[in-house]
Formats: sequence, structure tokens, C-alpha cells
Amino acid sequence: MGKTDKLHTKLQFEARNTSRSKDGHREELGVVSEDQESDAEPELHHILAIMQSNLATINGKIDSLSYSMDRITEQLDKQVEHVDEAECRISVVEDKFNNVSQAQMQADRTESALGAKVEDLKARSR
Repeated sequence: MGKTDKLHTKLQFEARNTSRSKDGHREELGVVSEDQESDAEPELHHILAIMQSNLATINGKIDSLSYSMDRITEQLDKQVEHVDEAECRISVVEDKFNNVSQAQMQADRTESALGAKVEDLKARSR
């Protein structure tokens, strides 16, 4: 560790362990000694490494979920396309059914009219 790093670390330590009183003087908080802080440093690095590992795991799971959601979205889009196609086919069948129904009603009317004419012709010919 260089002189600048040591000075910076010492200043950080002092900043954490002192505060300014109302009249502007520094007061010792006595929270942690410099030795205690340096003893805790390896443990803090270990905790940081664990947290970074956990973060990497979480990011991996997020990526995996994102990939899965993209696949699900693609599948849903395909299903929507199939539904749209089915609705179009249903609409065509309904139109054909309506046309057949109208043709059947027209045929029934024509048959009735022809039946009436046949009866009229029979009545005239007698």
C-alpha cells in the first residue's frame, strides 16, 4: 500500500470515527479502532465476494427468466396467430352457412310459389 493509500485509509478511518460538534470541534466517537478495522477487512472482503457471487447468480437467473419469457412470448404470439386464422376460417364457414340458409329459404319460397302455381293450373284445367 502506497503512502497516499495509507493516508487516504487513515483519513477515512478518522472520518468514520469522529464527528463535528455544534461548536465545530471534532469529537471521537470511539466506534472502531484502526486495528479492529484492519482485522475486519478480510472478513469484509469475504462478505463482498459472497455478495458479488450472489449478485452474479441473481443476474444469471434474471437472464434465464428473461430468455424464458421471450420464448413464452413467441409461443403466445404463434397461438394468437393460430386463433386469428381459426377465427377467419370460422367467419368463412359462418358466411357460407348464412348463404346456404338464405338459399334454403329462397328455395322454400320458390317451392311454395311453384306449388301454388301448380295448384292454380290444376284448378284452371278442370
